[in-house]
Amino acid sequence: IPTGNSTLLLAEVTPANGSYAYQWAKAADLKDAEQVNLKNPETKLLTGDTPYEVIVKDGNGCYALASGTVRVDDVNGFIVLATAEQNKACIGNTVQLNATLSGNVPANVTYEWIPADGLSATNVANPKFVSSVAGEQEYIVKVTVTADMWQLPK
Repeated sequence: IPTGNSTLLLAEVTPANGSYAYQWAKAADLKDAEQVNLKNPETKLLTGDTPYEVIVKDGNGCYALASGTVRVDDVNGFIVLATAEQNKACIGNTVQLNATLSGNVPANVTYEWIPADGLSATNVANPKFVSSVAGEQEYIVKVTVTADMWQLPK
């Protein structure tokens, strides 16, 4: 997003059946502290890249942590949204991870998911993860643009 703007954060649960509780970390980075338990809170006005985390808990007590970073870019501005199937985070279940690009998306990008543990692949946009231990598991997706493949908008 451009400097000095805000945006909505999205906590998407698929399939969206049942009820879920949301808890966003770092309430100070939200428009106001009352939004910390909303599904889709609004950020404060951003002047630099800002990471966000949300814990989603279902009615069975299963939970998952998802995180992403809102990028502030006044020149090229494409957005990476990293998500996970929040309601399937119990031990032994398969969780679909997703890196979705939007905005001014370049022609050629590569993906790197870190760490590789439990993932079906690390170099794709949408790997699968099999949960084998209790607790939180954090993944980072690095999206790299090949400079000579960048296509400027027409």
